[in-house]
Amino acid sequence: MPQKQLPDDPAGQVRFSALNRYRGIPSLHFLRAYVSFANRLNERVGAAVSWLTTVLVAVVCYDVFTRYLLKSSLVAVQELEWHLFAVIFLIGAAYTLKHGKHVRVDVFYNRFSAK
Repeated sequence: MPQKQLPDDPAGQVRFSALNRYRGIPSLHFLRAYVSFANRLNERVGAAVSWLTTVLVAVVCYDVFTRYLLKSSLVAVQELEWHLFAVIFLIGAAYTLKHGKHVRVDVFYNRFSAK
């Protein structure tokens, strides 16, 4: 697909490009560096939080085992489940949104158009 040309530039020397257009502005270099840092941080935090889900599964299995088989349960274990879930949900939300893996309510999305 050919690139768009400016109306007053028939030779096509000036192209539409936000990166080239604002290349000399120092504040945009800072913003690009910040966005790059935030993306790398988000990836690392997402990988770390994914391991917390494994810990959460182990804690829930332990709680179910002790509650139903040993007839004994600790409130601290149940609280740990809720705290782990909260950390996973709150910190992992940015990662899931970035990768488009968040849960959608398909009841609404199926009835409306894409617009």
